[in-house]
Amino acid sequence: PENQTLPLRKVAKVRLIIGFGITAYIPGIGHN
Repeated sequence: PENQTLPLRKVAKVRLIIGFGITAYIPGIGHN
């Protein structure tokens, strides 16, 4: 079980970073 949660968190972290990058890159989004 622990071995499965580790990659899951890693993917979630990567997606979070990518999502933040997109939000910061596209003007208007996240900037009211």
